[in-house]
Amino acid sequence: MKPKLIKKITAKALGLAKKDLINLAKENADKKEILIFRALGRNIKDFEIGSSEYGEWYKFKGEFRATNAVTGEIYSSANLMLPDVASDLLKNMIDNAKSQAQQSAEAEGLTPDLIKDAVRNACVNEFAIDITIIPVLDPDTGNMDYSYGAQSLIEEIESDPFAELTAKIGATPLIESKPKSEQLVGSKETIERPKKTVTKK
Repeated sequence: MKPKLIKKITAKALGLAKKDLINLAKENADKKEILIFRALGRNIKDFEIGSSEYGEWYKFKGEFRATNAVTGEIYSSANLMLPDVASDLLKNMIDNAKSQAQQSAEAEGLTPDLIKDAVRNACVNEFAIDITIIPVLDPDTGNMDYSYGAQSLIEEIESDPFAELTAKIGATPLIESKPKSEQLVGSKETIERPKKTVTKK
């Protein structure tokens, strides 16, 4: 199925508005969790922070694809908004990637401008998560509601773009240091030789 391009991926944009999720919770009240969509992401570099009547939100920027688990429809976008329980996870991954990039750049002794570039270009290479709802029955009113759940599908991946390639071929072999007696001094090789004992006759 060819993905539909949309402005941003949200539960509502995937056809999973609040009323739809309440009905889904009613129909599956006997289940602990119900998968509603799966989100995949690549090259996630940044996010915007905003607020609404429902509280603070994060809009992530990168390459995203999501599948509605109810209809099977697939969507793609350069923006992704997740429930709080999942937003915190992705935000922390981005923060960690940028922190690692800054530490590496500073350790290499780069200039302040190059350090800023390294931090700006740092990203989460891959991200995959399942978003679920958990049916919640109000004991006082008898009305059905829900809360969100999330399950990360892959471990956090280091932001270094060469990490995967390095893992395949191994670390660069280093030249073993020679003992001082065999090291080159200037352009001449100094080799320690056993001292001769001279006996006078």
